[in-house]
Amino acid sequence: MCVGTDAKTSLKALNLAKNYQGFVYATAGLHPYESDKNFQEILEIFNTNKNLVAVGETGLDFYNCKIEKTIQIESLKKHASLAAKLNLPIILHLRPFDECFDPIIAILEQENVKKAIFHCFSGNLEQAKLIWAKGFKTSFACNVTYKKNSELLKIFKACPLKNLLIETDTPYLSPQKLRGSENQPANIKYLKSIYYGETT
Repeated sequence: MCVGTDAKTSLKALNLAKNYQGFVYATAGLHPYESDKNFQEILEIFNTNKNLVAVGETGLDFYNCKIEKTIQIESLKKHASLAAKLNLPIILHLRPFDECFDPIIAILEQENVKKAIFHCFSGNLEQAKLIWAKGFKTSFACNVTYKKNSELLKIFKACPLKNLLIETDTPYLSPQKLRGSENQPANIKYLKSIYYGETT
């Protein structure tokens, strides 16, 4: 899945998906860092392209984002409304996870969103169980391989298959064995092997 974070990258993702049909899938949205941009451009992408598989990446970032919280929240609400209308999953960024979790759950409930992906999950087991109970998905990245993330690794291994997605978050979060190098989609094998207890 090639994820859009603004209008430009969403169109690039669509182009890749068209060139590699059946292998690459595209999404469109405004990342929290882009939440002050014109959402109408994202709407237009959805109106003119019927083969998008999800809305986002969107969400909230109260850690490093310079854009006001109220603007981020309004952008997220627009994405959530669109996801509910189209019956598509919404891809969610939360940072810090604990601070953003309750506001995001509230917005999903307000907008009656039925499908959600908590991208690069970094919460606790209680939060994960709430996500799973709602039928949403938790997506885990290669940071589960880091020694400091032993609790996250346990949550990853406890995740029911029907609620599980794996990702590399390329080019970030390279697996422990490759720390310091640029991450790439091929490194997804490390997550698969950990989940199933295989050796890589």
